[in-house]
Formats: sequence, C-alpha cells, structure tokens
Amino acid sequence: MNDKNITDAGEQVKMGERYYNGDGVEQDYSQAVYWYTKAAEQGEAGAQINAKDKSKFKFDVPELELYCEKCGTTNYFYSDNEPPYHCDNCKNLLDEYNQKKGDE
Repeated sequence: MNDKNITDAGEQVKMGERYYNGDGVEQDYSQAVYWYTKAAEQGEAGAQINAKDKSKFKFDVPELELYCEKCGTTNYFYSDNEPPYHCDNCKNLLDEYNQKKGDE
C-alpha cells in the first residue's frame, strides 16, 4: 500500500485509526501517531487530540523528531522501539544525529 501520498486530513485520520487498531495493516502505534499528526497539522481537531494522547499509544512522546526532505515525512523516534524508516534517507538522518550526539 502506497499511503505516503495521502493529503486529505480525513483520510489521514482513517490511516491513523487503521494503524492504531491493526485494521488491514500491522498494528503500529508510531504509524498511528504519524498519521494523526499529519491530520492535526491540517487543523483536524480529533486528530490533534489523538496525536497528543500519549496514554492511548502506550509509549512516551518522541525523544526526537527529524524531518526528511527527500520523502517529506517527519520521523518520530522513541527510546523503547525501533523507529519506522520511510526511506533510506530517514535512516541516514538518525545515524547522522547519533554520530553528532556521540561526538559531543
């Protein structure tokens, strides 16, 4: 499923619900947050609530957010799970961040 091109806030909320419930996709709370956040950025009120309700997702708020210009997504990284990578550049961004963090 190529869902990266979904721009309608209502459809993004539906994608968030699908990932939250595991409806037709593997259940993935970080993807649910991703889609709720995309919809929230467009002013979708229900998505704004869902994106911020961290108790709903059973994990904390992201430790780090990195925007990937190549694929146009914001990656949310948490300490307790493997981050979702939308493209190879997303993984490179995290690797570069961790390298700089280690150099400090």
